[in-house]
Amino acid sequence: MIPAVALIGTGRLASALAPALKGAGIRVVSVVARTESSAGRFRRQFPRLAGVTGTTLRGKPGLLLLAVPDREIEATAAVLARFPVRPDGVALHHAGGLGREVLEPLRSAGLATGVLHPLQVMGIAGHKVLEGSYARIDGEPRARRLAAELAAELGMTALKFRRRPDREALSAYHAGAALASNDLVALLSLGTDLLVASGVGRAQALDALATLAGGAIRNLREGGVPGAMTGPVARGDTVTVSAHLDRLEELSPEAREIHRLLSRRLLDLSRSGGVKERSRMGRILGRRRSS
Repeated sequence: MIPAVALIGTGRLASALAPALKGAGIRVVSVVARTESSAGRFRRQFPRLAGVTGTTLRGKPGLLLLAVPDREIEATAAVLARFPVRPDGVALHHAGGLGREVLEPLRSAGLATGVLHPLQVMGIAGHKVLEGSYARIDGEPRARRLAAELAAELGMTALKFRRRPDREALSAYHAGAALASNDLVALLSLGTDLLVASGVGRAQALDALATLAGGAIRNLREGGVPGAMTGPVARGDTVTVSAHLDRLEELSPEAREIHRLLSRRLLDLSRSGGVKERSRMGRILGRRRSS
């Protein structure tokens, strides 16, 4: 059973967690904001959510959820450790690239500490994106058990690691997540610029490419990497690939280099074409942009 929760923070993640917790029947007894103004904004956003207490921790909750920026977690934990806490309590943070050591002040205060990182983009979709997401869970045994229970209550699936990730492994994990989310936004922005350069309106260009990307992701989920392999590199169409690179050299050398590197990755993944065709494609994609 999930104990009463204190939600620390009022940003995007907190705005996703608050209604998700309420929807799962989990009691939120305290929402701690950095300032009274941000507490007021959160109250207006969630008028039916009890426990928005402003800048202080109240109610001796059994579970602290630190939904604050990564750089602020350790300092926030030190502040929270000054408040009376339950000796059987648990504190979790939600940073993808950090371990439980940043919660040391709360561990020293008697709480079990851990991590529950939703592998999801927290944007305007709010709490609806949590259900169906994967999550990284780590920490002391009691914290891991409660984090796993909370994840299940919110409809998330725990990621399975072959071994507990160390600092280097966490950096790789977090970088992989960034490639598939933040970097994807940048890639679609570059693609949008190119469609605009071809004469398409920006709003329609972005919508068209977002739809196209959604189709690629559906293919990837349904057929794995082999099932999602389409396009001129996979077909061995060196004429088209050369034309792409030549035009991108004129429009955006940065986009050309990104496209070249990603196409080399596609070539490595592709199993089609003979030795000569693959060798020719490799020579085309091996050329760096002109300086």
